[in-house]
Amino acid sequence: MTETKTLFLLRHAKPVWQTATITDLERPLCEAGRIAANAIGMLLSKERIDPELIMSSPAVRAKETIEIAHQTASLSAGVQYHDAI
Repeated sequence: MTETKTLFLLRHAKPVWQTATITDLERPLCEAGRIAANAIGMLLSKERIDPELIMSSPAVRAKETIEIAHQTASLSAGVQYHDAI
């Protein structure tokens, strides 16, 4: 019998507005985004969701989202960053 896998898709939290001084990939999270990423981590912890594999875009806002959620939830999986995402 094969094990059923579950796929979770998570969009990055709210970033700062794009300006002429930073590229789209460089946009960090705004304060509300950091709060939301922390809430995502708390939800993952509460629901006892601990993924085997985490893949993310290398965009700053995506990295910050997963890093905050990862720390808050004390996830065990490492994060792989892929340009194609």
